[in-house]
Amino acid sequence: YLQRICDGLSAKAKELGITSQNLELPTADSTDQNKVSRDIGAYMQSHAGIDGIFTENAAVGTAATAAVDTAQLTGKVSVGTMEVSSVALDQIKNGKLLFLINEQPYLDGYYGVLFAYHYAKFGLAPVGEVATGPSVIDKTNIDKIETVFKQYPNVIGAK
Repeated sequence: YLQRICDGLSAKAKELGITSQNLELPTADSTDQNKVSRDIGAYMQSHAGIDGIFTENAAVGTAATAAVDTAQLTGKVSVGTMEVSSVALDQIKNGKLLFLINEQPYLDGYYGVLFAYHYAKFGLAPVGEVATGPSVIDKTNIDKIETVFKQYPNVIGAK
């Protein structure tokens, strides 16, 4: 699944004439934010000209913003990520993260139960696929998302 996301991002970048590269982090480093940040920082040093980083989860996104800060490239290298977390929301507000993509997993379960109920009770069901995401969270909608996140902490992402 995660590799398909990377492949799709690379294909779209190529279609748009943008160069992209995939950095696979060592599994042994994946639970240590400092190591992840150092890995990303080392990659940026050895690959000059990087102007954007996209990560597949909020923890790595946070590590990427730390690497950008350490390299003194804040404002020159944009960072985006997937998954909602309180840290990621704060980083959008303070400009460290440009955006995050919320896959809205809550809706997967909610709609599944809702559709099953409506089908059992009324014989009604959606025709075709029902998209549950993704939604993009950035400075334009952060206040509303943050309000929902604080009021219902497990509906949108994890603390």
